[in-house]
Amino acid sequence: SLVMVFVDPLDWLERIFGVDSNNRFAVLAALISLWLLAETQTVQQAQERYQRMAWTPVMVDGVYIVVLASILVATQYMVELSDSYSISLFSLFFLLSILWLISWLWELISLRVRFSLKLICKTESRVMLVFALPLVPAALVGYLAEWVDYFMLRHFLGEHAVGLFHPAFQYVLVMLGLPSALVAVILPRLIDAVERADTLTVSILINTRLLQYIYVWGCLTLPIAACLPWLLEWLLGAEFDQTSELIQIMLLVLPGALVQHICMTLCLVQGRLAFSTMYLFSIKLIVNALISFVLISQIGLIGAAFGMVAGYVVLHWMLLLDQLKRFNVNIHSKLPAGLLLCQLLALALAMVDGVWLRIVVSFIGVVLLLGVVRMLRVLPRSEAEVFFAFAGLFSPLLVWLVSRK
Repeated sequence: SLVMVFVDPLDWLERIFGVDSNNRFAVLAALISLWLLAETQTVQQAQERYQRMAWTPVMVDGVYIVVLASILVATQYMVELSDSYSISLFSLFFLLSILWLISWLWELISLRVRFSLKLICKTESRVMLVFALPLVPAALVGYLAEWVDYFMLRHFLGEHAVGLFHPAFQYVLVMLGLPSALVAVILPRLIDAVERADTLTVSILINTRLLQYIYVWGCLTLPIAACLPWLLEWLLGAEFDQTSELIQIMLLVLPGALVQHICMTLCLVQGRLAFSTMYLFSIKLIVNALISFVLISQIGLIGAAFGMVAGYVVLHWMLLLDQLKRFNVNIHSKLPAGLLLCQLLALALAMVDGVWLRIVVSFIGVVLLLGVVRMLRVLPRSEAEVFFAFAGLFSPLLVWLVSRK
């Protein structure tokens, strides 16, 4: 990061991102804050501190928002002092880096970690290198896979189009990241099962649990997808009408988000990191880039949304079919049918305009999913009773809705 930012070969900050070289310190501070965030959450996940993992970003962002709110009071003053703009930008990212540094050190102190200069033996170094080496090119592939639409929009339509695309894409990325909480819980158990050669545990995850997760995820995300375009339009104002149209299309990727997280986790514990992060994401990148390249020049901004959706849908199905093949699960089983049903319901929702009509369609979709869960006995009654125990008086009704004797 230091070399790339300070040497700035080929003036890449300005050429690719339109960032003035005076703001290179702000870019460096932002990179450091992201690195410290990753280090903190890695320690929390390794120690199975899931509550801290959930609340630490909230606390850090809370402090950060307070600072931003204070700065907003002096916005006019900052604009007038244009020479100090880059310094102010650096200060914001530097503050974020400090907050994440404190969080990381707090985790290490609570573990009573002792730093040592003891060298790792050659065998361990070789094993670590072989395992982690795919992460280096995978980082570049993953970056391009997420940002290819930004580059194309800036090239064909200019920075204004990027500004309209960005909010919709970021909201969808937040939704795509929600299943990571589930992965954080099941990952240690999966690793333990693989180390003990417990194929039964992993097989149950694929054949039973994943199907249940898909239907639960579908029931949760359909109402959210119905309201999110309206919410985005209300938050951003009339100038971002096109953004709400984009997110209405982009939300087609939601049904496969959970499949992506779980199948990527399975690839991790199977030692197939290069396959999932390099090979599959490269295909996603190519599909996204080709479709966006063709459609942006033909139909404009909305073409990038179609390209993004196509890339993610192809990725989700490749991941699922790969795991089905590894565990000898029939492609015509309930699992692919469940994912396809959720995607078709999301497609029906994307074709409807108006928040109230979308809410009605999402309600019909949820009822349909619950009916399928009940008819196919996806959730046994005994598990449904445990799952809905929190509902109190409504527990028997919910159990009856999703399961039968």
